[in-house]
Amino acid sequence: MSTDLCVFGNGVQTTSIGLSQAGFQLQNVWRPRCTLVKGRGESVQQIRWMDVQNQTLITYQPGEQDSVSGQQHVELAPSPRDASAITIKRVSYRDEGCYTCIFDLYPKGSREGQTCLTVT
Repeated sequence: MSTDLCVFGNGVQTTSIGLSQAGFQLQNVWRPRCTLVKGRGESVQQIRWMDVQNQTLITYQPGEQDSVSGQQHVELAPSPRDASAITIKRVSYRDEGCYTCIFDLYPKGSREGQTCLTVT
């Protein structure tokens, strides 16, 4: 399941994923994506994804290798320019909550968006 969030205001988007079916856990995947609307003269220096405990999941600079902080079920997903997407594999109840994407921009500072996951 994919979620797209534009980063230019205070929007929060929520996605629900059902996990169990007849007592068996399904192999669910969630792909939240943030799309940046840049101002004139702004350039992206770094992109960060924060998890529900405000811990860094992924930090990377465009064109550089991504950095994952100990989350084997999370990886950077392909995304168009001025966007960022991650893939969370094997979604479970521990993944429920809100995730933040932060675009660090030069020269204006950072912009962020938030997308939330509800596991049912």
